[in-house]
Amino acid sequence: TDFLREPPPAIRGRLRTVEFPSGAIILEQGAHPDYVYILTSGEARVFSLTLNGSCYLEHIYAAGELFGEFEALNERPYLCSIQASGPCQAVRIEDADFLAWMKADSDFALFISRQMADKLYRSSLDAVVNIVYPLRYRVLYFLWNVAQNGAQEVRKEDLIAGLGSNERSVNRILRDLINGLLIEYDRGVITIPDLDELVRDMTRYE
Repeated sequence: TDFLREPPPAIRGRLRTVEFPSGAIILEQGAHPDYVYILTSGEARVFSLTLNGSCYLEHIYAAGELFGEFEALNERPYLCSIQASGPCQAVRIEDADFLAWMKADSDFALFISRQMADKLYRSSLDAVVNIVYPLRYRVLYFLWNVAQNGAQEVRKEDLIAGLGSNERSVNRILRDLINGLLIEYDRGVITIPDLDELVRDMTRYE
């Protein structure tokens, strides 16, 4: 996010730093796109609501990631909702300024392209995991994926929402992982004592 220090002169005065308390909805699924956000601190949950009201957690954004760019480029409603996982801060860019910045700054355009490519790659990989592998592997993969983004712990409710599975099935697998010393669990929060051991267990499915 070094480019935020020196945006084009026409854009510089139009960037806004905004802060969100824990639980705040930053973007709402289905709303008309007005802004693109670059997260500068904290974490934010990406989730979709199905027609029956179920919540599906797609990703947890960390500092340096952005959201709203797909909708700005396609002029379509926000595909997902974004919620602050805790207190967080972001730089807010109006859609028109975002598009003008991409045209004026090739480094910024490359950054956006790489972010979008990473999201598409991750979505494709997630789709393969969800279709091909059993639930136990999907639990391990979700925990590993969150840990790769720097998170030290995972809330069980986020795990269940991310898997789109029922709580009873997930609880059965969590008990197995606890007994195998692969995870620790305390009052709804999962921690991974040794990520390498988790990865070794995942290789059993390869």
